[in-house]
Amino acid sequence: MYKFNGVQIEVAEAERILSEFKKLYINDSFPERILYINHLKQHAEEISFDSIHGIGIQKDKVLYMYHERLKTLYSTNFDEICTYVEQLEPWEYIDCLVFDEEMKWFLALTHDEKILRYNI
Repeated sequence: MYKFNGVQIEVAEAERILSEFKKLYINDSFPERILYINHLKQHAEEISFDSIHGIGIQKDKVLYMYHERLKTLYSTNFDEICTYVEQLEPWEYIDCLVFDEEMKWFLALTHDEKILRYNI
């Protein structure tokens, strides 16, 4: 099992950042025990995990990755995210949201090995 190398963000700061993301992209009817990915407001293009390198995000740009299954927000970069996705074992499930500080776009990495991309 590969250990993700992002920097975990303090709980209060993570809640503030995720609250902003939720206002922009998550339906108001979101039930708290369901994954954000299942309640996106916007229709996002679906691509496979194999296409992750072709997305066109700078490898060293500072990004946020919210790992929904762990309920943890990380500060990271796209290179680390690509490495994490590539190292996943077949039995490992992730549901992660990836976005930058401006929140004008997002990627959703789903447990069924798909990437949903919006505005990128």
